[in-house]
Amino acid sequence: MRKTTSILFLFVILATATIAQKKEKYPAFIPSFNSFSHKKISYVTLKDGTKIEGEIDDLDRKKGLIEEIEIKPTGAKKKMTIDPVQLQDAYLTPSALSKMATINSELGRIQKISKYDVNKDLVEKGYVYFESSLTQIKKKEDYVILQLLNPTFTGRIRVFDDPMAQESASVGFGGLTLAGGDSKSYYIKKDDQKAYRLKRADFKEDFPKLFGDCPAVLKAIEGEAKWLDLNKYVYIYNDSCSK
Repeated sequence: MRKTTSILFLFVILATATIAQKKEKYPAFIPSFNSFSHKKISYVTLKDGTKIEGEIDDLDRKKGLIEEIEIKPTGAKKKMTIDPVQLQDAYLTPSALSKMATINSELGRIQKISKYDVNKDLVEKGYVYFESSLTQIKKKEDYVILQLLNPTFTGRIRVFDDPMAQESASVGFGGLTLAGGDSKSYYIKKDDQKAYRLKRADFKEDFPKLFGDCPAVLKAIEGEAKWLDLNKYVYIYNDSCSK
């Protein structure tokens, strides 16, 4: 029994290493974060160009999506509330607990920062980038604040966290998660279109409208489009098919 268990463990390790090696060529989406430091300075830019530095007091959410940011500007006595219509972007620091709960962070593996307005220095310091976007939410559309998951290879296609996303089953051994746990949905935005929720079940149907105008992505498909290769397709698209 012990020998069988050891063989199984070795098989899982080898399989996980193979998957990691296959994905290593392309940067992964960074993890999603839900809690943020109330003590470290955050950086907010409004659409009118106003820049605000201060401590985050609260994030108001509805169905997981951020609808307001409450921040106390440095040196101010009162906090201010910023809604998505006002906001251009924000850089927030994950709380210590949130960092501890996250495994396989890509924040320390920055390979590329695109021409889009993402502050490389802040991202390298561990800040998480958010931006406001008009978003399709079921049958309605509204502006919400979304976490960008591909800040190191962003471009025409931007992938955002879906806080309500389910995850695929993970592979583990002895309480250690070795593989899996992939999100089954993201919010995705192409060019200046509104963001919308892309589900794994709808990926093959939506693939042509997202990537069909990029020969480099079509060439990179191995047999058929795979959900787990979404980061690969986004990277190639933004690298090869920019305007």
